[in-house]
Amino acid sequence: MQDAHTRFRRLAQLTLPEASDARFATTRASLVEAIPTTGRRHQIRRHLKHLAHPIIGDATHGKGPLNRWWAERLGQQRLWLHAWQLMVPHPVSGVVMAFDSGLQWPGPADWGGVHTPADDSTAPCADWQRLFAKLPWDATPALVP
Repeated sequence: MQDAHTRFRRLAQLTLPEASDARFATTRASLVEAIPTTGRRHQIRRHLKHLAHPIIGDATHGKGPLNRWWAERLGQQRLWLHAWQLMVPHPVSGVVMAFDSGLQWPGPADWGGVHTPADDSTAPCADWQRLFAKLPWDATPALVP
């Protein structure tokens, strides 16, 4: 068995006044940045499941009732895991190559009206940004070292 390591940082959180699970009065979610330092299959999904924080829409490693609850409210059933940027060494030269998804990262000031740079509703990430903007996110305060 090979080791797998992932660094996580919560960027924002939300609490909805509706129960997705009868054991809790509210439904909570977090926007998380995950930086895998090793490359194992389904690493991020497995680590978050182990921490009892499954990714919304993850049919294999998530929670079915929670996924269905979110799908009903958002109108989409999909895995809410997105590779914002990938950095990998070139297989021959070893030079690090960076691939950016084009998703514009919405900061706290933008969360009320997230939009694509050209405000183009046909942009590949426009769907994700529309759904993100529908939710009442609260910025997570920066940790003091």
